[in-house]
Amino acid sequence: MISQNAYNYDAWFDLANLETSTKDLVRIRETFEAAIKNVPPGNEKRFWRRYIYLWYNYAVFEELEAGDTGRAA
Repeated sequence: MISQNAYNYDAWFDLANLETSTKDLVRIRETFEAAIKNVPPGNEKRFWRRYIYLWYNYAVFEELEAGDTGRAA
């Protein structure tokens, strides 16, 4: 699904949650980094809201799971 539409943030959430369950910090970070590279193309609020939630989840992961508060900031 992501390969067809990189702006499908719900699919990115699903992939990030799947990767989080593996506890592989490198793969989790790579997934979040790949997801946040897909900045919404327009000003539609629904896209930006999901995109911001991706950033939020990434920061929470870094702080609480990885213990890296510097990356969370």
